[in-house]
Amino acid sequence: MTQRQVLYAGGAFAVATLLCIFLVDGVVAVAAQSFSREFLKGVGAFMHGLELAFLFPLSKWASGAVLLLAAVIAVPFRRNLAWALLFVGLSQLTTRLVAGVLKNVFNRPRPFEALADGVWSDAFFTTGSAFPSGHAAHFWGFYFALVLLWPRGRWMLLILPVLASAARVVVNDHYVSDVVASAAIAAIVTLGLAKLFRGFFTKRAAANRAPSPHDEWRDGTA
Repeated sequence: MTQRQVLYAGGAFAVATLLCIFLVDGVVAVAAQSFSREFLKGVGAFMHGLELAFLFPLSKWASGAVLLLAAVIAVPFRRNLAWALLFVGLSQLTTRLVAGVLKNVFNRPRPFEALADGVWSDAFFTTGSAFPSGHAAHFWGFYFALVLLWPRGRWMLLILPVLASAARVVVNDHYVSDVVASAAIAAIVTLGLAKLFRGFFTKRAAANRAPSPHDEWRDGTA
Protein backbone atom coordinates (compact mmCIF):
# COMPACT_ATOMS: atom_id res chain seq x y z
CA MET A 1 0.00 0.00 0.00
CA THR A 2 1.38 3.40 -0.99
CA GLN A 3 0.98 6.68 0.86
CA ARG A 4 -1.53 7.78 -1.77
CA GLN A 5 -3.59 4.66 -1.15
CA VAL A 6 -3.51 5.36 2.59
CA LEU A 7 -4.79 8.87 1.82
CA TYR A 8 -7.65 7.44 -0.23
CA ALA A 9 -8.43 4.94 2.52
CA GLY A 10 -8.49 7.69 5.13
CA GLY A 11 -10.83 9.79 3.01
CA ALA A 12 -13.12 6.80 2.43
CA PHE A 13 -13.23 6.04 6.15
CA ALA A 14 -14.02 9.68 6.93
CA VAL A 15 -16.96 9.70 4.50
CA ALA A 16 -18.11 6.32 5.80
CA THR A 17 -18.08 7.71 9.34
CA LEU A 18 -20.62 10.38 8.44
CA LEU A 19 -22.81 7.91 6.58
CA CYS A 20 -22.74 5.46 9.48
CA ILE A 21 -23.74 8.14 12.00
CA PHE A 22 -26.90 8.94 10.06
CA LEU A 23 -27.78 5.61 8.45
CA VAL A 24 -26.13 2.64 10.16
CA ASP A 25 -25.33 3.18 13.84
CA GLY A 26 -28.83 2.92 15.26
CA VAL A 27 -29.80 -0.09 13.15
CA VAL A 28 -26.70 -2.04 14.15
CA ALA A 29 -26.93 -1.06 17.82
CA VAL A 30 -30.51 -2.27 18.06
CA ALA A 31 -29.72 -5.46 16.13
CA ALA A 32 -26.76 -6.22 18.41
CA GLN A 33 -29.13 -6.60 21.34
CA SER A 34 -30.30 -9.89 19.86
CA PHE A 35 -26.94 -11.63 20.14
CA SER A 36 -26.89 -14.49 22.61
CA ARG A 37 -25.09 -14.25 25.92
CA GLU A 38 -22.82 -17.13 24.91
CA PHE A 39 -21.79 -15.38 21.72
CA LEU A 40 -21.08 -12.12 23.52
CA LYS A 41 -19.10 -14.01 26.13
CA GLY A 42 -16.95 -15.49 23.37
CA VAL A 43 -16.40 -12.05 21.85
CA GLY A 44 -15.40 -10.74 25.26
CA ALA A 45 -12.90 -13.58 25.68
CA PHE A 46 -11.43 -12.79 22.25
CA MET A 47 -10.96 -9.12 23.16
CA HIS A 48 -9.47 -10.05 26.52
CA GLY A 49 -6.92 -12.23 24.71
CA LEU A 50 -6.00 -9.34 22.42
CA GLU A 51 -5.65 -7.01 25.37
CA LEU A 52 -3.30 -9.44 27.08
CA ALA A 53 -1.25 -9.90 23.90
CA PHE A 54 -0.87 -6.14 23.51
CA LEU A 55 -0.06 -5.52 27.18
CA PHE A 56 -3.26 -3.68 28.10
CA PRO A 57 -3.06 -4.88 31.73
CA LEU A 58 0.16 -2.87 32.03
CA SER A 59 -1.05 0.14 30.09
CA LYS A 60 -2.86 0.96 26.88
CA TRP A 61 0.37 2.71 25.88
CA ALA A 62 2.63 -0.26 26.65
CA SER A 63 2.78 -1.95 23.23
CA GLY A 64 3.67 1.28 21.45
CA ALA A 65 6.21 2.13 24.14
CA VAL A 66 7.86 -1.28 23.68
CA LEU A 67 8.40 -0.46 20.01
CA LEU A 68 10.01 2.87 20.89
CA LEU A 69 12.31 1.12 23.35
CA ALA A 70 13.17 -1.50 20.73
CA ALA A 71 13.97 1.31 18.28
CA VAL A 72 16.44 2.84 20.73
CA ILE A 73 18.10 -0.54 21.31
CA ALA A 74 18.34 -1.21 17.57
CA VAL A 75 20.08 2.06 16.67
CA PRO A 76 23.70 0.81 17.09
CA PHE A 77 23.01 -2.43 15.21
CA ARG A 78 20.30 -1.92 12.58
CA ARG A 79 19.57 1.74 11.93
CA ASN A 80 16.95 1.07 9.26
CA LEU A 81 15.15 -1.29 11.62
CA ALA A 82 15.33 1.37 14.33
CA TRP A 83 13.68 3.93 12.03
CA ALA A 84 10.96 1.43 11.11
CA LEU A 85 10.22 0.59 14.75
CA LEU A 86 10.18 4.27 15.64
CA PHE A 87 7.75 5.02 12.83
CA VAL A 88 5.32 2.24 13.79
CA GLY A 89 5.52 3.04 17.49
CA LEU A 90 4.93 6.76 17.02
CA SER A 91 2.08 6.17 14.56
CA GLN A 92 0.31 3.84 16.96
CA LEU A 93 0.81 5.98 20.06
CA THR A 94 -0.16 9.20 18.31
CA THR A 95 -3.31 7.61 16.90
CA ARG A 96 -4.22 6.39 20.37
CA LEU A 97 -3.59 9.85 21.83
CA VAL A 98 -5.65 11.68 19.21
CA ALA A 99 -8.55 9.27 19.65
CA GLY A 100 -8.41 9.72 23.42
CA VAL A 101 -8.46 13.50 23.14
CA LEU A 102 -11.39 13.45 20.70
CA LYS A 103 -13.42 11.27 23.06
CA ASN A 104 -13.48 14.21 25.47
CA VAL A 105 -14.51 16.56 22.67
CA PHE A 106 -17.43 14.61 21.23
CA ASN A 107 -18.69 13.08 24.52
CA ARG A 108 -20.92 10.52 22.83
CA PRO A 109 -22.68 7.93 25.02
CA ARG A 110 -21.96 4.31 24.20
CA PRO A 111 -24.69 2.28 22.45
CA PHE A 112 -25.58 0.26 25.55
CA GLU A 113 -26.02 3.55 27.42
CA ALA A 114 -28.18 4.99 24.64
CA LEU A 115 -30.35 1.87 24.78
CA ALA A 116 -30.63 1.75 28.57
CA ASP A 117 -34.33 2.62 28.59
CA GLY A 118 -35.11 0.27 25.70
CA VAL A 119 -35.39 3.01 23.07
CA TRP A 120 -32.32 4.09 21.13
CA SER A 121 -31.47 7.77 21.26
CA ASP A 122 -28.11 9.00 19.99
CA ALA A 123 -26.42 12.27 20.97
CA PHE A 124 -23.07 14.00 20.85
CA PHE A 125 -21.59 16.57 23.23
CA THR A 126 -23.35 15.19 26.30
CA THR A 127 -21.58 12.66 28.52
CA GLY A 128 -19.85 9.55 27.22
CA SER A 129 -16.70 8.17 25.64
CA ALA A 130 -17.84 6.25 22.57
CA PHE A 131 -16.55 8.39 19.69
CA PRO A 132 -13.99 7.46 18.47
CA SER A 133 -13.06 3.98 19.66
CA GLY A 134 -9.81 3.73 21.59
CA HIS A 135 -9.49 -0.01 20.99
CA ALA A 136 -10.02 0.39 17.26
CA ALA A 137 -7.54 3.26 17.16
CA HIS A 138 -5.01 1.03 18.92
CA PHE A 139 -5.07 -1.60 16.18
CA TRP A 140 -5.66 0.63 13.16
CA GLY A 141 -2.69 2.70 14.33
CA PHE A 142 -0.50 -0.36 13.94
CA TYR A 143 -2.11 -1.37 10.66
CA PHE A 144 -1.51 1.69 8.50
CA ALA A 145 2.07 2.11 9.69
CA LEU A 146 2.87 -1.54 9.04
CA VAL A 147 1.33 -1.64 5.56
CA LEU A 148 3.49 1.29 4.46
CA LEU A 149 6.50 -0.81 5.45
CA TRP A 150 5.13 -4.13 4.22
CA PRO A 151 2.56 -3.50 1.45
CA ARG A 152 2.34 -7.16 0.48
CA GLY A 153 0.98 -8.03 3.89
CA ARG A 154 -1.91 -5.57 3.78
CA TRP A 155 -4.66 -8.21 3.59
CA MET A 156 -3.22 -10.39 6.31
CA LEU A 157 -2.57 -7.38 8.57
CA LEU A 158 -6.14 -6.19 7.99
CA ILE A 159 -7.61 -9.14 9.88
CA LEU A 160 -6.70 -7.91 13.36
CA PRO A 161 -8.08 -4.34 13.23
CA VAL A 162 -11.25 -5.51 11.49
CA LEU A 163 -11.91 -8.23 14.07
CA ALA A 164 -11.11 -5.92 16.97
CA SER A 165 -13.40 -3.23 15.56
CA ALA A 166 -16.22 -5.70 14.94
CA ALA A 167 -15.86 -7.07 18.46
CA ARG A 168 -16.34 -3.60 19.96
CA VAL A 169 -19.48 -3.09 17.87
CA VAL A 170 -21.26 -6.39 18.49
CA VAL A 171 -21.08 -6.01 22.27
CA ASN A 172 -22.57 -2.50 21.93
CA ASP A 173 -19.57 -0.78 23.46
CA HIS A 174 -19.17 1.20 20.23
CA TYR A 175 -21.11 2.25 17.17
CA VAL A 176 -19.92 1.37 13.69
CA SER A 177 -19.02 5.03 13.12
CA ASP A 178 -16.85 5.00 16.27
CA VAL A 179 -14.53 2.32 14.91
CA VAL A 180 -14.58 3.63 11.34
CA ALA A 181 -13.61 7.09 12.61
CA SER A 182 -10.67 5.51 14.42
CA ALA A 183 -9.50 4.00 11.13
CA ALA A 184 -9.71 7.42 9.48
CA ILE A 185 -7.70 8.98 12.31
CA ALA A 186 -5.05 6.26 12.04
CA ALA A 187 -4.68 6.82 8.29
CA ILE A 188 -4.33 10.59 8.71
CA VAL A 189 -1.84 10.31 11.57
CA THR A 190 0.24 7.73 9.70
CA LEU A 191 0.40 9.93 6.61
CA GLY A 192 1.47 12.92 8.68
CA LEU A 193 4.27 10.96 10.29
CA ALA A 194 5.29 9.47 6.94
CA LYS A 195 5.96 13.04 5.78
CA LEU A 196 8.24 13.55 8.78
CA PHE A 197 9.98 10.27 7.96
CA ARG A 198 10.32 11.21 4.28
CA GLY A 199 14.07 10.60 4.24
CA PHE A 200 13.65 7.08 5.61
CA PHE A 201 10.99 6.17 3.05
CA THR A 202 12.98 7.73 0.19
CA LYS A 203 16.06 5.66 1.05
CA ARG A 204 13.91 2.58 1.50
CA ALA A 205 12.29 3.04 -1.91
CA ALA A 206 15.67 3.62 -3.56
CA ALA A 207 17.06 0.44 -1.98
CA ASN A 208 14.07 -1.54 -3.21
CA ARG A 209 14.63 -0.24 -6.74
CA ALA A 210 18.36 -1.00 -6.78
CA PRO A 211 19.14 -3.73 -9.35
CA SER A 212 20.66 -6.96 -8.13
CA PRO A 213 23.35 -9.05 -9.88
CA HIS A 214 20.62 -11.50 -10.82
CA ASP A 215 18.77 -8.72 -12.66
CA GLU A 216 21.94 -7.91 -14.64
CA TRP A 217 22.38 -11.52 -15.73
CA ARG A 218 18.70 -11.75 -16.62
CA ASP A 219 18.88 -8.57 -18.72
CA GLY A 220 22.13 -9.60 -20.38
CA THR A 221 23.95 -6.49 -19.14
CA ALA A 222 26.57 -8.26 -17.04
